[in-house]
Parts: sequence; C-alpha cells; structure tokens
Amino acid sequence: FGVVPGLIRAFQASDRYRPDTVYGFLAQVKPGDLQGISSAVEPGVLIVFRGSIDNMANSERDKDTQLVPTGIDAVRVHKGYRETYERVASQVDMYLNELGCRGGNCTIYATGHGSGAGPPPS
Repeated sequence: FGVVPGLIRAFQASDRYRPDTVYGFLAQVKPGDLQGISSAVEPGVLIVFRGSIDNMANSERDKDTQLVPTGIDAVRVHKGYRETYERVASQVDMYLNELGCRGGNCTIYATGHGSGAGPPPS
C-alpha cells in the first residue's frame, strides 16, 4: 500500500504539562505494488498512535489501569488509554471526514507503538 501524498494529518493536544503534544497521524492510503507484490489493502485511512514518551503525564496515565465503560455493550477499556483518546477524538473525527471517511464508507486501519497500540477509536 502507499500513502497519498499531501493527505497526512497530525493530531495533537495539550498533555498536562506540555502544550501541543503530537499523539499520532492519519493518512489516506491506497493499494499499490511493492517490488512487484500486489497489496490486498483497500483504499482507506491509516491512524497511527504514538507510544508513551518519557514524561510524568504519560507515566501517570499508563499506570491508570482501571477498566471503564465505552458505551458499547460490555466493552471496557484502560482508563488511561481512554483519557488519551478523548484528548484527540474530535481531531481524529474531523480528519477522518476530511480524508473521505464519512458514515462508515471507509476502511480504517489503526496501529500504534507501545502504549500507542492501546487507544481504541470509540
């Protein structure tokens, strides 16, 4: 797959002690060939969450492991991860719309590094 040039967006928010902290990126992706190997990826949007960085805010949030409801049946998530996602959810939604993901008509690929693999889009 490939990333569509010019269609990458960073999402960020203040993080307790640091203003304008980057939490991750969204990018429009498309199928493509890599050295003659065809990709099974459908067009859509890739969301990448960063992992923890070495600061007090991240350390406190990573240790906040209480499971909290999501509003989806019996699904519960790590409170610290939920807090992280809620900081950037409006930006993620805005960029999903901007990149053509409206009303469930788009494939969304989500990944992350370390603790960044935890925040679930809600």
